[in-house]
Amino acid sequence: MPSVVVIHLQTSARSFAEVCDRLPAACQAEGYGVLAQHNVGETLRAKGLDYSGQCIVFEICQPAHAAAILQADASLASALPCRIAVSQQGSEPVSLSMLSPEQLLRAASSKEAIQRIGAQVQQETLRIMELVAH
Repeated sequence: MPSVVVIHLQTSARSFAEVCDRLPAACQAEGYGVLAQHNVGETLRAKGLDYSGQCIVFEICQPAHAAAILQADASLASALPCRIAVSQQGSEPVSLSMLSPEQLLRAASSKEAIQRIGAQVQQETLRIMELVAH
């Protein structure tokens, strides 16, 4: 039986640029840092693909959470860092999205410590999305 992937989605009336500009400060307010930004829209267009939307994926990390996850199970390194995508298609509202950190870690490990961290990360990253969107 295939598992269901939960994607958290938050829309914003703010402009695409404003949402992207607000994300680092919202991350910092929750103790996270932005490790990288990937402009997926630009990359696709640079490769000659017909993509008219805007999409930037932000890799974010809260170092204490990452260290605790790696201490408990180093094989979970591929689940790090968290990612929040900011995207917009045409005149549609800007959206922020992320795969559920809690669900991903729960599916990957039965260790209580990992599941507890996953739940905390999810609460914090949902707060980041809310801060950015409004």
